Amino acid sequence: MVWPTAQEYSEAIQNPQVNFIDAELKAGQVELTPLGLPRPISGNFATVFRMQCGQHDWAVRCFMRNVTDQQQRYAAISEYFARIKHLARIQLPYIVDFKFIETGIKVSGQWYPILKMAWVTGDLLDKFITKHLHNSAILQDLATRWVTMMQTLDKAGIAHGDLQHGNILVVNGELRLIDYDGLFVGTLAGFSSNEVGHPNYQHPSRTGNDFRADLDRFSAWVIYIALVSLSIDPQLRQRIGSGDEFLLLRKEDFQNPETSSALALLLKHQDASIQSLVTEFKQLLSNPSQIPPLDNQRIIFPATSRPVLSASAAASTAATFSDWLADHLPQPSSPSLPSPPISVKPASDNVKPQKKLLSPVVNKRLVSKSIVGLFCSLMIFLPSLPPTELPPLAKSAPIGLLAEESILPEHQITLLAVRSNVENNTVFINDKNYGSTPLNLELPLDLYTVRVEKEGYLPSEKQIDLQEAETLSFTLQPQLVQLMVRSNIEDSLVFINEKHCGSTPAAVEMPLGLYTVRVEKDGYLPYEEQVTLQQAVTLQAHLRKNLLSDRLHDGSFGPEMVSIPAGRFQIGDIQRRGESDERPVYWVLVKNFAIGRYEVTFAEYDRFAKATGRKKPSDRGWGRDKRPVIGVSWDDATAYAKWLSQQTGQHYRLPTEVEWEYAASAGTETARYWGNGSKEAHRYANVADKTAKKKYSSWTRIHHYADGYVHTAPVGSFQPNAFGLFDILGNVWEWTCSEYERKYRGKEKQCADNNRTRLRVIRGGAWNSNPGDARTANRYRFPHDFRSGGVGFRVARQ
Repeated sequence: MVWPTAQEYSEAIQNPQVNFIDAELKAGQVELTPLGLPRPISGNFATVFRMQCGQHDWAVRCFMRNVTDQQQRYAAISEYFARIKHLARIQLPYIVDFKFIETGIKVSGQWYPILKMAWVTGDLLDKFITKHLHNSAILQDLATRWVTMMQTLDKAGIAHGDLQHGNILVVNGELRLIDYDGLFVGTLAGFSSNEVGHPNYQHPSRTGNDFRADLDRFSAWVIYIALVSLSIDPQLRQRIGSGDEFLLLRKEDFQNPETSSALALLLKHQDASIQSLVTEFKQLLSNPSQIPPLDNQRIIFPATSRPVLSASAAASTAATFSDWLADHLPQPSSPSLPSPPISVKPASDNVKPQKKLLSPVVNKRLVSKSIVGLFCSLMIFLPSLPPTELPPLAKSAPIGLLAEESILPEHQITLLAVRSNVENNTVFINDKNYGSTPLNLELPLDLYTVRVEKEGYLPSEKQIDLQEAETLSFTLQPQLVQLMVRSNIEDSLVFINEKHCGSTPAAVEMPLGLYTVRVEKDGYLPYEEQVTLQQAVTLQAHLRKNLLSDRLHDGSFGPEMVSIPAGRFQIGDIQRRGESDERPVYWVLVKNFAIGRYEVTFAEYDRFAKATGRKKPSDRGWGRDKRPVIGVSWDDATAYAKWLSQQTGQHYRLPTEVEWEYAASAGTETARYWGNGSKEAHRYANVADKTAKKKYSSWTRIHHYADGYVHTAPVGSFQPNAFGLFDILGNVWEWTCSEYERKYRGKEKQCADNNRTRLRVIRGGAWNSNPGDARTANRYRFPHDFRSGGVGFRVARQ
């Protein structure tokens, strides 16, 4: 599916009566800018518009990227929240009302899904902190509410998945969460994550496979540390240098904690509570699977500055405590005896037979006295403490297993160990869930049915007459379903997770899971979509022709050009790996245009030179014909484009910086169009490597592979990006038509004037570029008459 752009959504939403199905939205009015245009709020996956509908305002979230299982996820989330609300067990004021509408908005005659959410007005977390930076009590109160919220979500088995300043609102002092694309609820167990969250709030080792109820714990710590530290010492913001994309700590601090200046400053801070909190946090970085939840014991404000909770916050805390009591106090039951007890032990591969006597029932009078004693103690103790100091409930055996020395009848028990070829399977014993493999259980001697399940595998079940310690081993087989891939262009190549799987139509048996499917054919824009296989799926790819070539006066054809669709992207150093002149990063709209499929070759440039009587540039003995032309200045490249325009009647020129980077990134947000790392460069780019180092032995920064090319390579020798452009990183630097500025201030969007005293921008790196230079956002500059063996160009066309 080709998704609409923000501009196309903006045009459709101006006519709500025609382009919405939802009755409330049909009668609404979109919020406008002072220029009378819809006001968009854009993010990674979607653009949001505010619809004013009588007494209610709604946020309409229009998706710009494909997430195959959106409807299934949002349906599961809605059902989960409805069940919680119906049971009245947990209050969730932090989640705003929303509704996923499959046929939500019509754009250019086609229906697309939307998310309709209650509009909430408040301050984003970073703005709220800035506004109240020097009000310690307000920030400490917010930190307390933060802990309460995280406890409540943890209790409900909910994880937001992308906790960060841009997804947290403070509304009249209360916390609200927005953006639920990455939300986890229990019924989504087995799914993978659609995103991995903001890198300045997530553990560096988080992947799309990390999708479970404890997903938010690391982010919760990051935000809590910022709230606590800034409430105690607001000057930390200047000392550490907080920016627009983080509160106090960032990705670099998590990746390299031993060299982090921010962590070092906090660890040496004069306030002992900051030292203590950050010391514990630093230990968590090395063990991401054992991150504890925030709890009341970690509210560490000094007693002299401890905030007083508002009535609403106190009520919220009280509600949380009453929910705990509801879960832990025994409910009235029939006089029949409970089932024999089962205890869970830490898993171990060395299982030794053991027998033990343990009471299967409890003395009801003893239990009642224990509960009443606990409750009375709490009632006496609580009035002297603020809600943040409620004593933690002991993590001992649950009520009902109070003592081995009970005088009631005794049952013999032994040990059952459950193992599987795939870890973290769910174990059911007599249809009751007892955890995940590997698992050790103490059970009474009896007959049991043991079943092991895992999403994506066929379940396995065994019966056992447990009379002595025993180990049950299960082998789960992957569950396979059919993925059928079709295309409007037959015999298109099909790639699944980068592996070639035949040509369309292609039927492939795959295990359940998340897959990236790409369909390609020469001369067409590649089609890519993510598919979550839960059942048999047919994917219909629609390929669009993207090549054109204009005829010259002599009947031959000019360079092959790729049609680039209009769109919106972030120009600049998104990954924060580059130089200061690659900023500020900002969103920019790009109109459709065409750009050379390849860099201009010697063959193409020599034809121009012969026709115009220009001197042909030297190839330095590296070869001509299909190799990129080198030794050409900005003036030479501009003259070639002007000649093409005269020959074809079309408007040829060099691309602007914005057009070049938009075409090079091809819809990605990574440092390179194949990913963030440089290890895959050998498939996509001719850059400095072991082959070149044989000639240039002094080079120290190279890519650690050998591609066989010391200098330039024939164009098209490496794989293209998603737009079908070859060698746009590496081979030769490419002239743009833009004038160089040290910061982006607008000249990157236009071609330079005739002032030859100013520098011109080159992009893309060359055959001698080290790993740090071969990046999409990297830029350099030279005078208009500069020539080099590493600089060439490609042309653009209106």
